[in-house]
Amino acid sequence: MATEIRKVTVLGAGMWGRTIATLLAKNNIDLSLWDIRSDLAGELDQFFSQMKSNGHHFAIQPEFQPDLSKSLRDTDLVLIVLPSNVVRKVASQIKLLIPKNCKALIATKGVEESGDNFHLMSEIVKSELGDDHSIGVLS
Repeated sequence: MATEIRKVTVLGAGMWGRTIATLLAKNNIDLSLWDIRSDLAGELDQFFSQMKSNGHHFAIQPEFQPDLSKSLRDTDLVLIVLPSNVVRKVASQIKLLIPKNCKALIATKGVEESGDNFHLMSEIVKSELGDDHSIGVLS
């Protein structure tokens, strides 16, 4: 039986993360937007205001939350849209913050290089979050 997605947390507020947040907000999905740069609130308010003035209509206003734990509270789906060099660090931080049945969808491009080894973002997230979470990849 499919679980209803009531809240999505988008981790990463670059242009790709903003685009995903815009699509979710237009489709009446409650969402929180977080980024490793905690000072983006003003920039994101301006971005979404400009989107509105250009004719984009949001059913729900995207909310930037600089506190990671607050951003993840009650989330059903975590969209990871972070730079590949911080995915492991952030995935290890969110492990204890997300509900056990929370799903993760990775939209980060790139691989992690470790010596002669390369790791896909899905491998990194799976190793950090463990088996309690379903993980998908958007490519």
